[in-house]
Amino acid sequence: MSEAVAGKHFVRINGKVLGPFELDQLRSLRDRGRLLPDHEISPDRRQWEPASRLTALFEQAKATAGAGADSAGLPPFPDVAESDSPSTEWFYSQSGNQSGPISFKKLKKLARDGQLEPHDLVWHDGQTEWSPAGDHSGLFGAGQRSGYQQSATEPMQQTVLWDLFLDFVRNQVTEDQLDRSVRALTQLGGFAMTVSMLFSLIFLVTQSIKVDSLQLLLAGMGVVAAISVLKYVGVHASLAGDALIKSTPNQLSSRAYVNVISVLLLFAGLSGAAELLYVGLRLNDILDKMLFFNAAAQILLVSLFAAYASLHPKWVNIDITPGARAGQEGVAILSFTLKLLMRLSSITLGVSGILGAVGFVMATVELYFVKDGLTNGWAWLFVGGMQTAIAGLFPFAAYLFLAVGSISLDVCQSIILLPNARRSE
Repeated sequence: MSEAVAGKHFVRINGKVLGPFELDQLRSLRDRGRLLPDHEISPDRRQWEPASRLTALFEQAKATAGAGADSAGLPPFPDVAESDSPSTEWFYSQSGNQSGPISFKKLKKLARDGQLEPHDLVWHDGQTEWSPAGDHSGLFGAGQRSGYQQSATEPMQQTVLWDLFLDFVRNQVTEDQLDRSVRALTQLGGFAMTVSMLFSLIFLVTQSIKVDSLQLLLAGMGVVAAISVLKYVGVHASLAGDALIKSTPNQLSSRAYVNVISVLLLFAGLSGAAELLYVGLRLNDILDKMLFFNAAAQILLVSLFAAYASLHPKWVNIDITPGARAGQEGVAILSFTLKLLMRLSSITLGVSGILGAVGFVMATVELYFVKDGLTNGWAWLFVGGMQTAIAGLFPFAAYLFLAVGSISLDVCQSIILLPNARRSE
């Protein structure tokens, strides 16, 4: 990070993230003892460093712990009645676009004219973080304010069991554990595809020797080359998708959507896998059985992981920010769906790569150790090839969806922010 502050920055105090703030706002916080040299700042909420490293704020790098009151001792949000003096500077944020400073009188006029909604975020010096405008008395009429607070805080008693279950599941897995799991599955999938190359070559070369067929020998070499290409495409598309996710933040107003998606994925995965398993058990053809069993295992593993991942929107660079507008929410929902698909493609790379290796290994076992196992060997070879193709191509397709879809989302986001940009001119 450069020493000069080029844009907006977030501030992290005792684990609580505030902002974003312009340079003038950061200086105001510093002058009032709210921002200390040992507090952390970041332009993207991912890479943090001490505020003392910004010479535009602190000309001396030396951090003085006693320079001001610790943020943990700051008072709670003051009511508007305590902060409506003409000298108090207010800032407000709409759809991620920050405006201000303005006086309380002008802020109240924006609320009266319908240009400031109760769910928009406001801040003034003395607050520890941004808060919904509807939480402040004096800005809106009693009907508007009470209606907002009721809709925002009304307990969902009818779904309390599901909410408790989702909270329990969410607390069992952290974002760091999800990251490590995906990296491990990606590496395991790449290794499994290497195993697939070896055993597919053994199977086809052995068959070519048995039947004295040069065509099968050439086919074996072609299969090895194809699996090598699929491995390269799958691994690199997965890495590119991960980088794209980290560079495109979005905001949801609540956890409602991600909780709904998690419940749907959980139900769809369990019911779908059970149905495929039941149908597979009733079939007589060995190839059909293997196809259904593979599909059941894959759907179950991927859907369960997706259900877990949905409960951690931050893992796909989605923040939960109360006050997000409907348009911003729509963009975030579409972005979350595309990012989740990209994350699932990395899981599919691992799961399908392993299932593909199992297919090629079983084909070789049938050929060498089972009498009259050639037919089943070819069936296993087909299953292995299909799963390996999915492992390599699905991450690439998901990356294309995310990259192309992000173009439409950026256009929508620009249209949503346009009225705010004109208003601030």
